Amino acid sequence: MSDTLTQFLVRIRTYLREPDATKSWWSDANLIAFFNSNYWRRCAQIEMAHAGAFQISTSVNLVANTATYNWPSGFQKLIKVEILRSNGDTIPIMRQERHYGINPGNPSADQNTYNPNYRPVQGGITLEPVPVVSVTNGLIIHYLGLPTRLSSGSDTLHSDFPYIFDELLVLDTAITAYQQEGNLEDLQGLRRSLELMRAEFEVDWERYIENRIIAPSFVEPFAPHYSDA
Repeated sequence: MSDTLTQFLVRIRTYLREPDATKSWWSDANLIAFFNSNYWRRCAQIEMAHAGAFQISTSVNLVANTATYNWPSGFQKLIKVEILRSNGDTIPIMRQERHYGINPGNPSADQNTYNPNYRPVQGGITLEPVPVVSVTNGLIIHYLGLPTRLSSGSDTLHSDFPYIFDELLVLDTAITAYQQEGNLEDLQGLRRSLELMRAEFEVDWERYIENRIIAPSFVEPFAPHYSDA
């Protein structure tokens, strides 16, 4: 389990050499804002490299004669879309842009044989062909979302964040604080020392995220046109 926000503030203030918030240039509110900004940035980097981190799955009702479905709240990036069969099995469906694959043709009225493609549209996805049967929780959207910002002293990092690298967040926040304060001459040596330490962490961080799973994509070019285009 990760440190709490209170513990992170203590670690950050150790680098800043101002352990007492009441006598510090930086308030706790400032440091928490800096911390969360860097926390989300690091989480976004993990998401770009590994589709399994911060994954959320949401079931949506499949509605007859309704082709378009909105992204869930907090949506950041799509992982995959599945449809539900009557026996509880879920079947992944393929993304296919119009004119980049064969027209799927007429929809099946049977929940167990309906097998659409999907394509992203503004704010959601469109199923083709359109469903002609309604199914409760018949569409499952797997996606990436950003974790909740830390605000309470007892808050901790998301379980998908690699705790072994939480020192990067501490260094990120300390350097952000110095950047906000300005280029005071007596702080430049300490700031450069922290930047060097962070640079060393960055090398390991890049190696770590580059060796995680990257989701593939697929399109089939030069396919026939849709008749309704």
